[in-house]
Amino acid sequence: MAFDKKKFLARFIDEANDHIKQLNAGLLILEKILMIKIR
Repeated sequence: MAFDKKKFLARFIDEANDHIKQLNAGLLILEKILMIKIR
């Protein structure tokens, strides 16, 4: 079985985008928590 670089890159980018979305969601939650504590 040969290594399919295009398939690998497509999956890598898709999974990376999912992780970035999760990180952004977590940062928004953290930001809201910090804003509540500052008040």
